[in-house]
Amino acid sequence: MTNPVRMMCAAPVEAVPAKAFVGQPDLRPVPRRRAGLLGIGLLILAGLAPAVAPHPAWAQGVATPEDITVEGGAEVERIAVPYHRAELAYGTNARYLMSRIDQAALTVCGDSPAVGLEIRRAIERSDCRRDAVMRAVRDVNDANLYQVAARYDLPQ
Repeated sequence: MTNPVRMMCAAPVEAVPAKAFVGQPDLRPVPRRRAGLLGIGLLILAGLAPAVAPHPAWAQGVATPEDITVEGGAEVERIAVPYHRAELAYGTNARYLMSRIDQAALTVCGDSPAVGLEIRRAIERSDCRRDAVMRAVRDVNDANLYQVAARYDLPQ
């Protein structure tokens, strides 16, 4: 038994005779045509080269990162925190920079693995930490970082 759905979709196939060749045949050898196409392709690429050449402004994005100096405590200790200003356009990068600034501020204010838990908690609540973080945020002067700092867990 034949499948009725298949019979409805199938169309009879007829052989189409080949057309006779009209006009002059192309007697050029195939490599010569390829060379011509390759030459045209290279010409197009040469025309596009100035459009894709590096722009001088792009070199600024590849430049070395800027440094923030986190200062704190009675003895002024400083830690440089490198960052790229262009990366601060994204909120996740601004939050990551804020956590790095905070870690540097904690270190500057006396936090280390050798101190006890009570001292570490006191450093976390200290004015030294808050002032160091806010000075670094002011030095960066970026709107996204200001927003992250406003929501960051800093003592008042």
